[in-house]
Amino acid sequence: MVVFDGRPPEQAEQAGGERIEVHYSGRRNADEIIAEHIAANTAPRRLTVVSTDREIRRAARRRRCKTQSSEEYAAALIRAMDRPGKPRPAEPPEKRHGLTAEQTEAWLKELQLDSEKGQGEEDLP
Repeated sequence: MVVFDGRPPEQAEQAGGERIEVHYSGRRNADEIIAEHIAANTAPRRLTVVSTDREIRRAARRRRCKTQSSEEYAAALIRAMDRPGKPRPAEPPEKRHGLTAEQTEAWLKELQLDSEKGQGEEDLP
């Protein structure tokens, strides 16, 4: 979860993703929301709080959360990006070039479609 001060910008729906919740504090202070989240969390030892704010870090340590400064977190991200990742599996040639004529015929037969019909044509009653 990431909490920003203020209202969301117009592009806010683009922020975040599957694994990151993005929140905006609106008229409140983002630190208040973070402190409330730390206090309310039922498993604070599983939280990692990234902040340069001393009060937030103190609140996190009181609940036994892991803490990192923004600089430490940024350095860890850079190190992680520099590590070689798993090689991506090769894409099948069909993805770039389509099916061969034989593969197309086999699928048409499997799906019981007539290869002689034009695309989009249907049997009329």
